[in-house]
Amino acid sequence: MYPNPSGNLLTIQLGSESENYQVHITNIFGEQVLSSVHAKTIDISTLSKGMYFINVYQGCKMITTKFIKK
Repeated sequence: MYPNPSGNLLTIQLGSESENYQVHITNIFGEQVLSSVHAKTIDISTLSKGMYFINVYQGCKMITTKFIKK
């Protein structure tokens, strides 16, 4: 995932075998604020400045990381 911190667009880069995945973005309170399916670029321009968590679900795997919206 890049860039971090990010302004308006967040790019998700997974391995070549990753065709079926979902992305959920939550705020620091655990509330889901955005979600997407199969998106390699996510528009985060509507989010307020601050820290968020991004959860990428692929099959039974989940990857969680944080990013800063500037």
